[in-house]
Amino acid sequence: MGKAIFVSHQWLGSTSPDPDFSQLQVLQEALRNVMSGKVQIWPNMIASRLYGTSTTGITAADFTAEPLFIWYDYFSCPQILEGASDQVNYKLEAAIGSIPGYVEMCEHFVILTPALKHADSGSTVSYHSWKKRGWCRAERAARFLSTRNTSMIIVESPIRLELAMAFETLWCPAGLGDFTDDADKKQVAYFMKLLLRNKLQASLAMGKFHEYRLLLNMQGNLLKNLPISYGLTNSLVTKVLPSLPKKNNNNSSNNNNTNNTNKTTNNNNNDAVPPEDEQSATVQEFLHQNGFTSIDERDEGGWTPICFAALNGDHDLIKGLLKLRADVNDCLSKTDPLLHFDRGMSVLTLCAMFSNNTAMKLVIAEKADLDASDCIGARALTMAGVGSNSEGIKILMNSGCNPALKDLFGLSPLIPACVWGAFESVSAFIEAGVLISENHGMPLLHVSMLSKGDPMLVQRLLEARADINEPLELSWHHPMSLAFSFDSLNHSFGSIDNLNTAGYNAFSATPLIMSVATGSLEAAQVLIDAGARLDCRNSRGKTAWDLAKELAVPPLLVEELNDAYIYKVSF
Repeated sequence: MGKAIFVSHQWLGSTSPDPDFSQLQVLQEALRNVMSGKVQIWPNMIASRLYGTSTTGITAADFTAEPLFIWYDYFSCPQILEGASDQVNYKLEAAIGSIPGYVEMCEHFVILTPALKHADSGSTVSYHSWKKRGWCRAERAARFLSTRNTSMIIVESPIRLELAMAFETLWCPAGLGDFTDDADKKQVAYFMKLLLRNKLQASLAMGKFHEYRLLLNMQGNLLKNLPISYGLTNSLVTKVLPSLPKKNNNNSSNNNNTNNTNKTTNNNNNDAVPPEDEQSATVQEFLHQNGFTSIDERDEGGWTPICFAALNGDHDLIKGLLKLRADVNDCLSKTDPLLHFDRGMSVLTLCAMFSNNTAMKLVIAEKADLDASDCIGARALTMAGVGSNSEGIKILMNSGCNPALKDLFGLSPLIPACVWGAFESVSAFIEAGVLISENHGMPLLHVSMLSKGDPMLVQRLLEARADINEPLELSWHHPMSLAFSFDSLNHSFGSIDNLNTAGYNAFSATPLIMSVATGSLEAAQVLIDAGARLDCRNSRGKTAWDLAKELAVPPLLVEELNDAYIYKVSF
């Protein structure tokens, strides 16, 4: 029959998903461009930089091999009009309830977020506003938990398409999104639990035990702020293995001889888990559910039980493992680029990354190495910033973490926070006394554009006295200078994509020029409103206005630049 595309988008009107079909038009043009081979869908530029995945993307063949059908709520869900019958309302609820099923069945998942004006409020609707919506987050989570295909495509314009980063799902749980009706969280919680159970069962059936363990222990994060009752451990809601039988204390006297016989053996075996108390029972159940036989075992993904416990965030569980002499400074032995887990990432860093702050305080008290770094030099403070863990940043800095320490790229912890658009983290660093004017390895406004330029973050940096017209000047041996030079070479030879377009135009670019080169419309609007100069040129001799015309950026940005230029000339 063919394949299907699921389209996730934010409504452009209060009563209509797309009043003048402006989003649909972008989707149509984008699909034509992909199917004709004019445009290829590339990985996100940050993922490409970190893990070298820029050579793989989605091509025309992926869209033309079979007929394509589109699931788009405008014509796939009954639309409620004034005076609609109860039957129509019922059908709409049924259609909404079937969304996870359609996400599971679709070959492609498209996040349609061109920068457009909301018909009623006049606000800009974009990727930044889309990822704040609770239902949009729920749709993305459904894709993340699919047992068939988890890839996601972001469409920002007819020629600007990229693969989404899976791990963003972990930092944007549906329960923390904005819902028009808070009661919708109950429906989201219901299908999220079903999706988790299906994914866990599928992972076990296919022998993907590392994937199973990751999902089992990150479910507390995925289900955060949803109306769900928790089970045995703080974050274990859904499990597919039967629990261990509870120990009967009355049997303890019958086992005294056996216990005495094995006492010496157990004392010499740190892996043994004596059923002494509730804490030990929690550890036993955790090891059982995760398929481990000892606290020192390392799975095929390079994780030990205490690493998974740090992801889980259960304070009592970690305390129990440490009591059994698990290593508080244990770390990952392999890199997982899909979920941004790097080799050498420590227990402390995992706690910091996922805002497991109670557990983090415990491992700090147990003398965890505050400055332990992974294979790219990132530390706990860095990953607290990436994970928008503002409270964790305060805890780490109060414990003695140094925000001036740089990674292997020569970047301070503030840079990754800006790259990932972590507004709360950047604010926490600034409030803790970190100066924007210090040498962080790269200008903060420029790197914030690499994550589509969150407008709130850009505004916060400007308030902290970031230089609005600073040109990007890097020494020839700076890692990013080498990367941009490589991009420029590829661009010059005709291999053009979102990544090397930004690199090609980066040298001597002001934040405004960089915002245009990366398609960061809302950030460009903030910079223009704040008085950014329009006559500055990059090393290619291009102004922001020149680039806007050359790169076919969204019409809203062209209009904004044109109005600003006319205003400047008039005065």
